[in-house]
Amino acid sequence: MGEGPRVRRALLFVAGACALGACSHHAAPPPKRAEPQAARPLLTPDLVIAKARGATGIQRCYTRYLKHGSGHGRVLVSFTVDANGRAMDGAAAGVPAKLGDCIVAEVARWQFPAPREPQSFAVPLDLRMN
Repeated sequence: MGEGPRVRRALLFVAGACALGACSHHAAPPPKRAEPQAARPLLTPDLVIAKARGATGIQRCYTRYLKHGSGHGRVLVSFTVDANGRAMDGAAAGVPAKLGDCIVAEVARWQFPAPREPQSFAVPLDLRMN
């Protein structure tokens, strides 16, 4: 019976060592590092203006509206970019309703980098037909 306390101490020693990871047959995986997030493109007024001025759909609307004429005009296109980057709530001021409807339909197709929260814009555009 003299071995009882020794055996218990040995078992406690082994149990303590295992609790500290000394009994593990496999090395613990290293902690995962947070991977850097890719930088999100920013939604800036310059980006919105470039998109609006380069939009061929709006010029097509104007060409279809005038049909066989020539002329120039100016329209104020306003819209909100939602949290998913989609243009919504579009409006076209300073043009006849039929032309404005076509422009609003084109704006609804635009996609931008998603902002942290919705952002509203108003962009004046010159329309020309030669």
